[in-house]
Amino acid sequence: MESLFRRSMRERFPITIIYESKYGKFSQRTILVINLNEHSILAYCFMRQDLRRFSIDHILSAFPSRFHQMKRSKRRSAG
Repeated sequence: MESLFRRSMRERFPITIIYESKYGKFSQRTILVINLNEHSILAYCFMRQDLRRFSIDHILSAFPSRFHQMKRSKRRSAG
């Protein structure tokens, strides 16, 4: 997952994460990674429309967001 986080930060594309809060609640978030360290990610959260810090230990899954994939396929078909 770390390579996906770094790529999101470097190429500025959103990713979707499945996240478990410290209270045990699960959520799906689309984020844009701003900064990354060994324990957490600072990211813009599209759901909250604000910067959020996510503990890497609480991220259960991460994948490129559908929105990003749709934009890429439109660019390919236009070209």
